[in-house]
Amino acid sequence: MKIKAVIVDDEVLAIKSLSIMIEEHFKNVEIVGTAGSVNQGIELVEEHKPDLLFLDIEMPSGSGFEVVEKTAYLKYKLIFTTAYNDYAIKAFKVNAIDYLLKPIDEIELIKAVQKAIDQRSENTSRMDFSKLFSGMEQMRISIPTKEGYDLIDCNDLIRVESDSNYTWFHFQNKNKVLVSKTLKEVEKQLERFNFIRVHNSHLVNRKYIIRYIKSDGGHLILSDNAMIPVSKQKRQVLLEIFT
Repeated sequence: MKIKAVIVDDEVLAIKSLSIMIEEHFKNVEIVGTAGSVNQGIELVEEHKPDLLFLDIEMPSGSGFEVVEKTAYLKYKLIFTTAYNDYAIKAFKVNAIDYLLKPIDEIELIKAVQKAIDQRSENTSRMDFSKLFSGMEQMRISIPTKEGYDLIDCNDLIRVESDSNYTWFHFQNKNKVLVSKTLKEVEKQLERFNFIRVHNSHLVNRKYIIRYIKSDGGHLILSDNAMIPVSKQKRQVLLEIFT
């Protein structure tokens, strides 16, 4: 299946260079259009509804983030291509696959495009990536990283905490990892394990619960000394665990 791609960049040479590298390494990626301004980019994305968007940030006509804001309802994979490294955090907050600095490194581009293709395939099939590892330990799940995926042992996971469209994973060794998944998506992965949703923003591993405090609205104390709020809807479930 062909993957439709659009490039938005005000530099003609940058568009040409990127196009050549994509065509050379990805025969299944078809560049269906290029644009040199923000408004043209918005129109092009809305017209072609691409699977993959390569987007510059600082252009004379405005910011590439305007293209993202105007076309956010379309489900394309986003790769930023820019000469500036000041926007990396903002880029990943809008769920960008990668953030490539000009002049674009060919190897980094290949990795970014392959990641976009892999994620698109995953979304299309609606298959949990962790099922691919059925021969491995059942308490392991996969989480997306910038480089690909990591397999983690849920026995080492104390709690997970929502951060907008991202989720913080807190581990027993006091490490924490920010994952580009919503808490709802993570809950689906963990529901077959020993985790319980105690709040709109918190999932906890039952084995690490130390104490339940009923006062002040209700809180859990976990083995890492974290104090986690308990919602009214979950109090009865917790009482059943402790009684």
